Amino acid sequence: MSKQLSYELLVLIKDDLLKGISQRMIAIKRGVSKTAVSNVKFKIDKNIPITRKYGSRRPEKLNNDLKLKFFKIYDKNHRLSLMDITKIFCNNFKIEISRFTVARILKNFSLITKKLAKKLLLRP
Repeated sequence: MSKQLSYELLVLIKDDLLKGISQRMIAIKRGVSKTAVSNVKFKIDKNIPITRKYGSRRPEKLNNDLKLKFFKIYDKNHRLSLMDITKIFCNNFKIEISRFTVARILKNFSLITKKLAKKLLLRP
């Protein structure tokens, strides 16, 4: 299993790569594998945040600015359904998304929660 690299180590590897030091020398200097160094280089080349795991999940359609616009739409009217928010967002920004995506984003903002009601225990 691989170990999780600390943020400080990732920043040091990034600085070494930008200075032009070879990947093999960085791997020896920092005590990590060359694959880890090449993954950091790949993230730098593709402008991916260095803290995101290499090869993790599919690309995101929505950046943080668009997610904040979800928050603003929901903040204006709390009674809108997920389908209404999806339609408003699709019409305004020309991005096709599902209501499940809207629900996930609003859950991440802790705006909607679904808790199952507990059954009451009836004892004689």
